[in-house]
Amino acid sequence: MSSGLESLKSVVDEKPRNSRGILEYGTSLLSKFNSGLGDDVWEVREKVFLAALDEYDLQSAERELKQIEKRFPDSIRMKKLKALLLEVKGEFKEAKQLYTTLEKEDEHDKAATKRKIAIMKTQGHVDAARKALGEYLEVFQSDQDAWKELALLNVDIGNYEAASFCFEELVLFTPTNPFYHLACAECMYTEGGARSVLDARKYISQSLVIRPIEKGNLRAVFDLALTTHTIQKVRRLDLHHKYLILVSESW
Repeated sequence: MSSGLESLKSVVDEKPRNSRGILEYGTSLLSKFNSGLGDDVWEVREKVFLAALDEYDLQSAERELKQIEKRFPDSIRMKKLKALLLEVKGEFKEAKQLYTTLEKEDEHDKAATKRKIAIMKTQGHVDAARKALGEYLEVFQSDQDAWKELALLNVDIGNYEAASFCFEELVLFTPTNPFYHLACAECMYTEGGARSVLDARKYISQSLVIRPIEKGNLRAVFDLALTTHTIQKVRRLDLHHKYLILVSESW
C-alpha cells in the first residue's frame, strides 16, 4: 500500500496541480485497496474530494464527503469540506452560515473568515469584502496573503492610494521581494501627483537593486523610464510656469 500512497503523493505534488490525475488515481486506489489503506484512507478520500471539486465532479465529491462525514460527524475539518462543496454548488448563503458557525466555535479560525470574504468577492460585494478584510487584518496583521488580496481589491475599484498602502505593508514584511516594490510603485504612479511619482521612482529603483535587468526585471526598467520622463516633464512645465510669472511681473 505504501507504493500506492507514494504514487498518489507524486501526482498530488505535480505542478501545475493535476486534479484529473488525482481524482482518477485516488478513486482507483480507494476502489481496489480501500481496506488495506488503514487510517490513510481518510487522507486519500480528502484529496479525492478536493480534486473532484476542482473538476466540478459533484457526484464524486458528495460520495467522498458522505464517507468522511459518517466517520467524523463532528469534525471541524469535515465541516470545512462541506462548506467548500456548498460554495462549488453555488449555495453561498448556506456556506456562509456554516463558516459563521465555525468562527463561533473557534474565533481564531482564519480559514473560515477568509472563505467568507472569498464568497463576498465571488458575489461581487467588493465593498463588503474590503471592509471584512480590513477587520480581519486588525486581528491578523501579519497575514501577507490578506494584505495582497486587499491591495488587489483596491486596485479593482481604482483606489490606488489604499492599494499602495497595502503593498507598502507587504514591502515591510518582505523587503527583498522586488515585485512588491514594483507593485507599490505602479499604484503610486497611477495615483498621480508629484510626490507620488517621486516616491514611485524610489520603489522602482529598489526593485532593480534587488532584481537587476540582467535577471529579467524589464518591467522595472520600463517603469523607471516612464517615471523619470514624467518627472522631467513636470519640472519643465514648472520652469515654464515660473518664466511666465517673471515675464508678467516685468510688465
